[in-house]
Amino acid sequence: MTDPLDILLLAHPETDEALVARLLAEGDCPARLAVARTRQELRAALEHPTDMVLGDPALDGMDAQELAALLAAAPGAPPYIAFAPGLSGPGAMLAVRRGAFDAFDQAELARLPLAAWRARREADARREGERARAMQRELVHNSPTAIAVLDPRGLVQEVNPAFERLFGYSQAEVRGRDLSGLIVPDSGLAEFRSAASRLRQGEIIQSEPTRRRKDGAAVHVAAVGIPVALPEGGMGVYVIYNDLTSRMRALDALRRAESNYRDFFMNAVEGMYVSTPLGRFVLANPALAELLGYDSPAEVTDSVRSIRREIYSEPDHRERFLDAMRASDTLRGFPARVRRKDGSEVDIVENVRAIRDDDGALLFYQGTMVQA
Repeated sequence: MTDPLDILLLAHPETDEALVARLLAEGDCPARLAVARTRQELRAALEHPTDMVLGDPALDGMDAQELAALLAAAPGAPPYIAFAPGLSGPGAMLAVRRGAFDAFDQAELARLPLAAWRARREADARREGERARAMQRELVHNSPTAIAVLDPRGLVQEVNPAFERLFGYSQAEVRGRDLSGLIVPDSGLAEFRSAASRLRQGEIIQSEPTRRRKDGAAVHVAAVGIPVALPEGGMGVYVIYNDLTSRMRALDALRRAESNYRDFFMNAVEGMYVSTPLGRFVLANPALAELLGYDSPAEVTDSVRSIRREIYSEPDHRERFLDAMRASDTLRGFPARVRRKDGSEVDIVENVRAIRDDDGALLFYQGTMVQA
């Protein structure tokens, strides 16, 4: 059963309140009916949420404009259906023009159930749309990523605080302006215009361009353009920017670290290697190649098929090595005897650690060999 509505009736002296309540119930709009007969009662009633307002548009001598202003200012702007004795023609038209959902003579009160049902349906749809738009605005405003909302002409309607922080412009400085003139460097204008053309055709665009802050500094961003229906009507664009500056700095730092490690690895005086759990070298440095008598690190990794058979002189050394690694994942000062390429043997000491992935699976061994 439909939940009762809170309905305010603007009562004309000739209004049959019981009949109104019965007709509403028959139209699947059962009501908790409140009645206002004076301006004061109307104003007091509208201070509280009301689902619908019905009845006399000239209550207590009010004109249609005054009533429309009161209803528009009421919480939730409830829908209004006007009816009263003699309300027809120009009077009914004026009530509708002033915002009434429907208007008719009280003699036609049989129209009330259908009119109330339609008014309720449209009011629910309007409120749902308003809630969705309010949520949309809230998401844009509170998003940690920079967002600009563009109108169908490509002019800025709104930006969020994250956009202001990223690009240095205030809301007032960007509203109504062409976004490309604010943040797109000359070198990126052709790319921007191409993306704008594709957006107008309904395509979602993703790119990682360079943009410009208010102070002229370049900023590398991940940009997503999304065509959207704007709350005010028409198609616009949401442009979402994520600052990649910190990521680029991290990548640069990683590249430098990798370069430094590679230099350290290749120039170390200790023999260094990375080997698989099955016993093959996948990386070797020059010092290891020299220790084992090979011409180059590549010869070590390419020609040694089994560390167990070709490198260790003692048959059980690989088993002792694996048992020790399973016990602690780290070996320090582990003695061994190894066979060089020419068949000669040399005593060495190994320091090794196991490298595992996030799930604990063994990936490889990373170690050093030095002559004892």
